[in-house]
Amino acid sequence: MYDLNVIYSRVIALFSSDRDVDVKDVLAYELAPVPTAMFTEDGMRICKAKSTLKKSLQIEVSRRNAGDADVTVIDGSALLWTIHWPADGTVADFIENVKTRLTSYLSESDVYLIFDRYYDYSIKSVTRDVRETGVNKKHHLLLSTKLPAQKVVLSSIENKKQLNLLLCEELTQDRLFHLRSTNKHKLVVTGEDPCPIEIKMEERRTRYDLENQQEEADTIIVQQVLGCAGEAHQISVVSDDTDVFVLLLHHYHQAGLDVPLIMESPAREEQ
Repeated sequence: MYDLNVIYSRVIALFSSDRDVDVKDVLAYELAPVPTAMFTEDGMRICKAKSTLKKSLQIEVSRRNAGDADVTVIDGSALLWTIHWPADGTVADFIENVKTRLTSYLSESDVYLIFDRYYDYSIKSVTRDVRETGVNKKHHLLLSTKLPAQKVVLSSIENKKQLNLLLCEELTQDRLFHLRSTNKHKLVVTGEDPCPIEIKMEERRTRYDLENQQEEADTIIVQQVLGCAGEAHQISVVSDDTDVFVLLLHHYHQAGLDVPLIMESPAREEQ
């Protein structure tokens, strides 16, 4: 934690002293770890209306007019909130529901599924700790564990880390799922490991070309969109995150891409 008042007072004290201080040199460096006009000291955003920017920039089109994508890049965290959550089921039951949804995507296109990573003592960890206020119950999740409430799992870093790990293991190791669902298109899963895993039928390989140490799925999504843009005829990004939307706008323009790119929210299943 940085005390911005202390930083400011020390700079003022330097200016008031007899020391030869070059103001331009001092102000050439950030005096705070985050832009103070946009963030509080604990890293939380002051601005809460980012979605307004997205609504101003987006152009909505019907699914019919959008065309068919041959590559689908999915924000894993957004997807999990929309999958049917079996109240009386187990973790394994929920994972089967995730596989069913992915199978529907894989019937139409290659799928790149991306989960957030959770590094201890990272810049992002402070923000996540603040968001987690009010969700304190930690569970030890196994495939056979009775599924806790959706909010208890998906709003807790420790619980979500366990669920993501189980999901990635099942999605990359379940051969029956691979044979049933990846006979037409490939599945690329990005979890805690820096390199994603690609599955196509019984072939499983590490995608060293997509190696990435980033923690946020937002930036990994953009990296993988750029990585497959040269081969795809149309790309669909499944996410409702404004950060992803703005990052895609910037990098699409900067990279000079011309492949059709759409962004859509994951469809919510009835609970």
